[in-house]
Amino acid sequence: TEWFSNIGVQGIYQPRFEALGAWRPYLATGVSTDFGTVKSFGQEVFDLDWNLYMPVELGIEWLFSESFSATAYVENRIHSIEWDKLDGFSSGDNYYDQRDELPRAGLGLTWRFGTKAAPAPVFAPVAAVVKKVAEPVVAPVIAPVVVVLDADKDGVLDPQDKCAATPAGVSVDAAGCPVDSDKDAVPDFQDKCASTPAGVKVDASGCPVDSDKDGVADFQDKCPGTAVGTKVDTSGCVEIKIEKGVKLTLEGILFKTGKAEIDSSSAPTLAHAAEAIKKAPTAKIEIAGFSDNVGNAKKNQALSGKRAEAVKKYLVSLGVSTKQVSSKGYGAAQPIGDNKTEEGRAKNRRIEFRVK
Repeated sequence: TEWFSNIGVQGIYQPRFEALGAWRPYLATGVSTDFGTVKSFGQEVFDLDWNLYMPVELGIEWLFSESFSATAYVENRIHSIEWDKLDGFSSGDNYYDQRDELPRAGLGLTWRFGTKAAPAPVFAPVAAVVKKVAEPVVAPVIAPVVVVLDADKDGVLDPQDKCAATPAGVSVDAAGCPVDSDKDAVPDFQDKCASTPAGVKVDASGCPVDSDKDGVADFQDKCPGTAVGTKVDTSGCVEIKIEKGVKLTLEGILFKTGKAEIDSSSAPTLAHAAEAIKKAPTAKIEIAGFSDNVGNAKKNQALSGKRAEAVKKYLVSLGVSTKQVSSKGYGAAQPIGDNKTEEGRAKNRRIEFRVK
């Protein structure tokens, strides 16, 4: 006979089959070891040192409450590592070979802790041997969480947002950029002129450029070089009234320095003047030329006369009747500005329409 103690650790695999109800089969294995005393016929006593086994257990469990169940099992232990040294025992059979396998069967009571199961409807008797069995706990699978942000809260997620810093509340297009209705590169929320025609050059506020600041945008201005402060009509040109007794200075009529050659920048104003004269076919107009007082007075008067004549010829080339226009040079006479200042002298160098 022999008596001994056994300790070990087992892992249990227990699948769940809904069709079996409260019955649950399982498979267990692990490692265990024995220690104790061996007696042969009550006469010779030997010590049993540590021996390592691998138990293989097949069983079935029946759940009869949330925490308790009954089990039935069969087990065979495979002798794995020999650490025992028997103290001189020998017999006709090899003792080591005899204990290589130790099959056994049994009943048990299982107490579940940490995991509860549905109880079976009938109470089963409690067996004498108690085993603690824990069902395998499957760790939850944690999927990576991908957070997609919309930093400017415009409804377009950052990966697709080409304008990710749009101010709050601004209307955006599918790319996340502020809407630009007139396609002038100035978004509507900053555009003070949100209906500018396509292709029109605009300023930082989204409004058409008005180079001469006369209130008429360049794309509509027929006389874009009008002097600042000059009163203009809706076409951006000097307002020309062909009425008897009117004296009108034509702003924007320029000449090459010291010559009677009309600068090309004067063309829009002269074209506008020609149209106004043709609308008053009975009017007689003197084109008067003036200069500042710098230099020789006779030369200035002669130059002012040549410039007036050049304007007359230009108007005639545009269809104005020669019977309607005449020319005369007045030199530095009749100044309208202070000849002591550059600004005043610039005002005095001028072309006037005098309607008779």
